[in-house]
Amino acid sequence: MTLDLYRKRLLVIWCIGFVVPFLLLLFQFGGGKYGSEKSLEALGWLTSLTLSTVLLMVGVMVSNPVTPDEEDDQNPETELTEEERAGRRAKLAKADHEKFVFQFAAGVSLIYLLIINMVFFLEPLVSDKPQELMRGYKIFLAVFDSLISLLIGYFFGKK
Repeated sequence: MTLDLYRKRLLVIWCIGFVVPFLLLLFQFGGGKYGSEKSLEALGWLTSLTLSTVLLMVGVMVSNPVTPDEEDDQNPETELTEEERAGRRAKLAKADHEKFVFQFAAGVSLIYLLIINMVFFLEPLVSDKPQELMRGYKIFLAVFDSLISLLIGYFFGKK
């Protein structure tokens, strides 16, 4: 896979992870679940944890598109020089490394976004108020913040 495809997949993960609880919040606001003052607190909690990352991804993809890699000449009839073989090995090693980092970034992002979504889907099942759940879960989410910034930066900081 290419860097562009990794970026697109991470963006899809984050967009879904943001849009689902955002729409749920909108429905809850309409039903008066939080009250007028507390609804802004809930929306602020969600947007502070997700929206900046989503907008960063979108901004990088719009302003800095990735050009596709050149395809290797796969002519089996020609003998490769040692330099060409070394170049192919390096390219394969880089691709394996990017794949591993992508899988790690996607996994950490999914865990992070699932924790955020759990607040909204578990809230009817527990006795705590929604704002108490949000404050409690923010502690768990803090563990992931720096790691997510590092992993997302790996893909969206490259040209």
